Amino acid sequence: EEHLTEYDDFEIPARVSYSWIAFKPNQFKDEVVVNPEDIELYYSEHKKEFKIPEQARIRQIVLKVDKGEKEEEVKKEAEDLLKQLKNGADFSELAKSYSEDPISKLQGGDIGWVKKGEMFPSYDREVFKSDKKGLRDLVIGKDSFYIVEVIDYKHQSIKPFDSVKKEIIEKIKRLEAPSYARARAEEFLEKALKEGLVSAAKKAGFKVNKQPLSSKKESPKGYEKLTAKVFSHSSSLKPFLIDYGEDTLLVKINEYKPKEIPPLAKIRDKVLKRYKEYQSRVKVRELFKQLLEESIEIKDIRKLAKKHNLEVKSLEKLNPFTAVKYPATEYKVRVFLQAQPEKGAFLSQPVEKEDKVLWLQVRDKQVPKPEELAKEAENFFTTARNTLASVQLRSLLNRLKAEASIDISPAALQ
Repeated sequence: EEHLTEYDDFEIPARVSYSWIAFKPNQFKDEVVVNPEDIELYYSEHKKEFKIPEQARIRQIVLKVDKGEKEEEVKKEAEDLLKQLKNGADFSELAKSYSEDPISKLQGGDIGWVKKGEMFPSYDREVFKSDKKGLRDLVIGKDSFYIVEVIDYKHQSIKPFDSVKKEIIEKIKRLEAPSYARARAEEFLEKALKEGLVSAAKKAGFKVNKQPLSSKKESPKGYEKLTAKVFSHSSSLKPFLIDYGEDTLLVKINEYKPKEIPPLAKIRDKVLKRYKEYQSRVKVRELFKQLLEESIEIKDIRKLAKKHNLEVKSLEKLNPFTAVKYPATEYKVRVFLQAQPEKGAFLSQPVEKEDKVLWLQVRDKQVPKPEELAKEAENFFTTARNTLASVQLRSLLNRLKAEASIDISPAALQ
C-alpha cells in the first residue's frame, strides 16, 4: 500500500458522462433570409472573388530537345520556323508538319483559351506582355522551344451580377448559418431548462447523443477535446452551450466522478508487477556499484561478467562519430566514446533503457595514421568548398533572376 501511493498512474482520473445535441450550420442554412440589397452589397464589396483574368486564345508549335540532340540546333530550327511565319507562312500547316505536341498539332497548333497564370512564367510573360494579336518572340522552356501566336485576346473583367447571383446567395447563407445555429441553440436551451433536455428534444425532433463516463482524453468521434471543454463546466447541474468550431453544442452533464485511487485488491497484480520492476532496478544499481568497485582489481569486463553470470557482447571497428546502431546512439555512450577514452576504460554510469541496463568497457583503441587523417581532411574540405561554391552560385543566379525577371535554365546550376 505504501508503494501504491508513489505512482500516479494507478490513479483513476476524473470522469464525466453527458448528453449533447449538435446544432450544425448546415441544418439551418435554408432558414437564412437573404435580402436583395445584401446580395448587391456583397457583389460590390467582393468583386475580386468574381474576377476573370486576362485570357488569350493561342496557337503554338513545340520543338523538343530530345536526348542526343544539341539545344543550339533545335533553337535554330525554331527561329527559322518563326522567321517563315513572320514572312507569311501558314501557321496551321507548319504546326501540323513540325510541332511535337501530339494533341495541338492535330488542331493546327490551336490550344484554345489560356488564362493568365496557367502556363509557366516565361511563356505567360511573353503571351500577356501585350493585348495585341499576332506572333510572340520565341519562348524557351525546359528542353523545349515554343513558337506562339495569339489569335484572340480578352482583357481582365468581372463576372456579370446576374451570372453570380445564386452563388452569392449560397455564400451569404454559409456565412450566416452559424449565427442561426447559435440562435436556435439558445432558444432550445430555454425549453430544455424548463422541460428537461430529453423531453424538449423529443418534441423538437432533435437527436440526443450520449457520452459514457470519460476522462478528459476521451471524446466523441469528430469532436476532439470536447470532453475537456465539458470538464470546465463540471460543477453545472443545468444544460449549457459550448461553441465548437462553427457548431453550437447543447450539453447536459449526467454524472461526474472525481479522480480516485482504486482499492488495492482490484489492481494488486499491476502494483506487484511495478513493485518487482522497481526492486529489480534497485538490485541492478547495487550490482553496478559492486562491479565498479571490483573493476579496480579486475580490469576485464568479461571476467566481471563471468563472475556474476552476466551477458557480454562485443562491438568491432566502432566509429564513435558515425555509428548509428545501439548502444553507440545512446547519449551517455556517445559522449563517453567521443571523448577518446583510453584502452580498458569503463563507462562511469550504467545506461538504463526500458528493461535493459548497459555498461561497457573500451577493449581496444585504434588511432588513424597521420596520412589517413590528412586524406580524410582533404576530402572533407574539397566537398565543403564545392558545396559552398554551389550555394553561392545558386544564390547569385536567384538574385539576378529576381532583379532582372529572367529565366535561368536548371542546367546552369549543375
